[in-house]
Amino acid sequence: MRDAARERALILYRMVAEPDVFARDELWMDFKELAQDFIRARDSLTHLIEISEKIPLFRKTLDSVKNGSAVLNQIVDYIMENKIELASNILNKDLVSKQKIILRDFNELLHNQRQLIDKNMEDLSSSTDTSIFFITALGIIALLIGSLIAIYVSRLVLRSEDAFVQQKELAEHANQAK
Repeated sequence: MRDAARERALILYRMVAEPDVFARDELWMDFKELAQDFIRARDSLTHLIEISEKIPLFRKTLDSVKNGSAVLNQIVDYIMENKIELASNILNKDLVSKQKIILRDFNELLHNQRQLIDKNMEDLSSSTDTSIFFITALGIIALLIGSLIAIYVSRLVLRSEDAFVQQKELAEHANQAK
């Protein structure tokens, strides 16, 4: 959206400087194409306002975009009416300051979104570290329980085997005594 706004402003400068009406009309068509991209981006920004926690910042950015769009549309109207000098005056006087405000607001929005992403990544990393700790702890506990069960079973088997060997020896001893 920021790039589309900048490109639209650059096309307006080219339209003001273009003496050929047909070339100016081609530039106007380019301006309209960029306007469609701009509108799609603005609509997605409007959608983000509805779902975001940072609504005031989105609204501020959207308001500055609306103000800039109004100036752009006014300049285009003057150019298409062949009022080039008036369009040039507005372009130089108002549009540059509006574009600076829009870029500042977008940069602030971008900075805040990056901070939010960093915070979410940090929370996710912390959550992942906690999960790894619990999985490791559960693995160690399972290993210890498995070891205890194995020791118990092996002792039980050894006792049974010892009892079996003793019974065998008794039986052999009894057989020899006969």
